Amino acid sequence: MRNVLLIGLLLAVVAALIVYLRRQENTTTVNQAISFAVPNYERIKGESLAMERPQLKYFTPSEFREWYDLMNDRQLLALDEFRRLWGRPVTISAHPDALGRHGGTSDKSQHNVDLWGEVLATDIFPEGLTENNALEAYEKARQAGFSGIGIYTDTKPSMMMHVDVRPDRSPASPAKWARVDRKYVGIEEVFA
Repeated sequence: MRNVLLIGLLLAVVAALIVYLRRQENTTTVNQAISFAVPNYERIKGESLAMERPQLKYFTPSEFREWYDLMNDRQLLALDEFRRLWGRPVTISAHPDALGRHGGTSDKSQHNVDLWGEVLATDIFPEGLTENNALEAYEKARQAGFSGIGIYTDTKPSMMMHVDVRPDRSPASPAKWARVDRKYVGIEEVFA
């Protein structure tokens, strides 16, 4: 029993160290730390221990600012797929809360890393988004894999979308809403 507890403690320490070092973006140090703590690591290491992020075609890590390391992988892949499906540039909002935020445990936002442990949402400006193609944008967001989709007509410089990968919904039945003149309404109200 004592050995099981010691192994469990060792694994917890190694996991905490990996998270810390990953945030420092130092893969060499991570591998050295694992090699020191895990016997036969060089023999057993594989892709399951890799610290690589998804390869994106349309976005760069810098676009996610300080939140890149905490971005959910499904969110990143869905953003990239949405950009492909949309066929035009998609810009991440410059607003400080457009990606992640620290809202404590009472803020239920998908942006809240304190609640979810990662960023599940992004506010974006798809180039050319209007009320005339809002339904198309909504459908492409579902196809891309988002389970939360909001369309905002009252933002600058143009209409904005909130897209997320909330765990309690699916792309087949996403949470959906719109905001018009600072009032939240059914998403159908923005479809021309």
